[in-house]
Amino acid sequence: MSRLVDDLRTLANAESGTLTLRKEPTDLAALIQEVVRSFAGDAQSKQISIRSNLPPDLPIITIDPLRIREVLVNIISNAVRQAPEAGNIAVAAGVENERMVVSVTDSGPGIASGSGEDLRSVLQGSDLAGIRTRADDRTQPH
Repeated sequence: MSRLVDDLRTLANAESGTLTLRKEPTDLAALIQEVVRSFAGDAQSKQISIRSNLPPDLPIITIDPLRIREVLVNIISNAVRQAPEAGNIAVAAGVENERMVVSVTDSGPGIASGSGEDLRSVLQGSDLAGIRTRADDRTQPH
């Protein structure tokens, strides 16, 4: 119950723009690999291949690792839940135009075409408001 209350408080703070971030230099590659490893058992039980595709020179970035971990867990959890048996999930990261880009792609049904704007409106006012969606890709990111 306390987890639900904390989640609701976090959501309310994010929506009001008052969410406090505790940013620190973080090895994003290590964080991604840790989260991906944490889903290995769930993926294996559905015969899903889950992997990370990370360049060896991914820079250390200043982020709130707890919040980014929560985002990754949420998205990867959805991917594991939606991917068909014997499906695939890939988590990648890289620098594009001086910004870190993280993608989660799976073989599940994905997000309906044209839903990208709806996703951005949900994130409006948060530090994630500039998120890019690729809901029209052949392989569906979450």
